[in-house]
Amino acid sequence: MERFLLKEININVIITKSGGIMFKKIKGIHISEYSSNKHISDTQPIVDFLKPEFVYIPLVEGGSTCEVRVNEGNTVCVGDVIAIRLGRFSSPIHSPVSGEILSCNKKMWHSSGKLVTCIQIKNDFKERICEGQFKVYKDITKENIRKIAKENGIVGLGGSAFPTYVKYDVNHDMDTVIINGAECEPFITGDYRLMIEETDKLIRGIKYIMTAVGAKKAVIAIKKDKTEAINAINLAIEGEENIQIYLLKNVYPAGYEKYLVQHIIKKNYKVLPGEVGCVVNNVATAIALCEAIETGKPLIEKVVTFTGYGLKNPQNVRLKIGTDVSKVIEFLGGYADEETSIIC
Repeated sequence: MERFLLKEININVIITKSGGIMFKKIKGIHISEYSSNKHISDTQPIVDFLKPEFVYIPLVEGGSTCEVRVNEGNTVCVGDVIAIRLGRFSSPIHSPVSGEILSCNKKMWHSSGKLVTCIQIKNDFKERICEGQFKVYKDITKENIRKIAKENGIVGLGGSAFPTYVKYDVNHDMDTVIINGAECEPFITGDYRLMIEETDKLIRGIKYIMTAVGAKKAVIAIKKDKTEAINAINLAIEGEENIQIYLLKNVYPAGYEKYLVQHIIKKNYKVLPGEVGCVVNNVATAIALCEAIETGKPLIEKVVTFTGYGLKNPQNVRLKIGTDVSKVIEFLGGYADEETSIIC
């Protein structure tokens, strides 16, 4: 995840699907000064903040620009395509709320630390779904799963925002699906809570991924100290011969894709894990795929960790994508003191 220190307490920041980080070392390092800070947010259930007055959809996605498909004054439904990610791996961006397009040129702070152009939508709080949206396929085939992932804008929710359907577009069957549950960022606990609270949905999502790429087995990579999540998953996979857990050491960056493949598959690759018969997906991505397949729900929500000693009530929050961070912090009770800064 890219990080940018914002000095102003009241600055507006938006929740996006994008992010990304690169590592040079594969062995991993211990970060002792952060070792206990997961506890700030990992014990409480995820709370919902799904009724923002406005959402702001950035017209940049995973480093690619986006083409607007709506005009100011238009009325949209939940799930309407409002923009398309351009470039080699195109992907639709959907409205997370129903309401009115107020602006297609609103400037807002992005998680990259830059001012970017956004589509601003005023929520009518009706959650209207237009005819043809939330389409559910009867046949769950390889081809249809890939189509569903593309049509619903499913991207990597571990930070990369890489279009998920591209990973499934393989010219031969994969051997292994790896689910990245390491969540090695020192404070973040959203995937941990998802593994506990939405375990069954995670397992169904894994099976869909296995079908999409023809994989015979799946491995859920999780740090060995995440006892509650491990217990929940073990209970869910009881009797599942082709799905197992791989326990990782509590090191950073254990969630790096190449690190996982090297330790689990015992192989290395140059560009993509598919070179060694492997597909890697994040926990939240597998759950989002499951929802898209079973209900036709596009990627319009995300669980985000709001944590740190600067907040009165640190919590994992399920949000509409495009939600103003300042409004969520108000919802959580605000800052602990006036000197608080934000890291995104």
